[in-house]
Amino acid sequence: MNPLEVVYDAQIFYRQRRGGASRLFVELISEFLLDPDLGIHPSVEIRINRNLYLSELPTGRFWTIPEGHVLDRDRLVGFANRLPFRRANRGPVIEHFTYHERLPNPRHSDAPTVVTLLDMIPELHPNDVGRESHRNKTACLQQADLVICISETVKDDLLSCVENISGQIRVCPLGVRPVTEERLFNQSRRGILYVGARAHYKRFAVLVDALLDGNFEDLELLCVGGGAFTSAERSLLARLPSSITITQEDATDDRLSELYRSAAVLVSTSMAEGFGLPALEAMAAGCPVILSDIPVYREVAGSAASYFAVDDAKGLSAQLSELLNHAELRQELGGLGWQRSQLFTWRKMAERTAMAYQLLSP
Repeated sequence: MNPLEVVYDAQIFYRQRRGGASRLFVELISEFLLDPDLGIHPSVEIRINRNLYLSELPTGRFWTIPEGHVLDRDRLVGFANRLPFRRANRGPVIEHFTYHERLPNPRHSDAPTVVTLLDMIPELHPNDVGRESHRNKTACLQQADLVICISETVKDDLLSCVENISGQIRVCPLGVRPVTEERLFNQSRRGILYVGARAHYKRFAVLVDALLDGNFEDLELLCVGGGAFTSAERSLLARLPSSITITQEDATDDRLSELYRSAAVLVSTSMAEGFGLPALEAMAAGCPVILSDIPVYREVAGSAASYFAVDDAKGLSAQLSELLNHAELRQELGGLGWQRSQLFTWRKMAERTAMAYQLLSP
């Protein structure tokens, strides 16, 4: 049987230099390219690429425009990548939209359309998230022939927020690259790791309040990503005792992997997530995780994490104190997390996605 031709548009690759959403698609496309038995022949229609991951694909075809380059302008990049492509007559094609900024245009193609839904956070928490880039989201989801959700939680949120969905819905959870067990505890673990954005629904201030509530000394708090600390965040962090060292860095993927393997614990204080990839990545590296008790974290981490109620700084402080003061508990929880992470791999995501595409094959 001939492979299904799946064309991915450029939306996420010019919106993100790096991040979980673009990583998802690069890993998915990589799996299809490396294993023809999955039955998918992928291609990406892009003219100007900003994404750092896309150049990692086995095809080696995608050059990443440097930040600040003369062509690195939002309007120019967006306009160039929205122009329709002239396709060779390769037979049936499925179009996979990597974001929901652009609507399917039947004048350019009558191919079945797929949209991946990352979350419904702007719809559920409109006061916390700007909705300008989500203005076409509902219409895009309603018009797609297939909506792929990255978790059961996202599927439930979709059904509660959007009516008149005409296409099919499938869940294809995200994944990680497997880490061998012998690499999990090969060095001394220390410090608290926080990964990603910190504002609004991420509730970063809860972590600061938790550190103020407990008796934590000679401790490092490392924040990865999310940009440099704002003036408000610097004022917030200034309340912490001098015995707590605070740093922020924008780490590469390799550096982040090192940090997962060396941190004593990863903390997420978020009140909403579509999946929670940093938590899963930490678990895969044997790093214990303490998570806010929200449905998607229960779905992904199960009983392999410690939980605290959303916005409960005292509860988080108690969890931190227990783990940081008991190495055997950290090792036990880290081992449980590693075992749990084996349920979520990029290969499994690709297999589920390939099965979902078959629903649209002629």
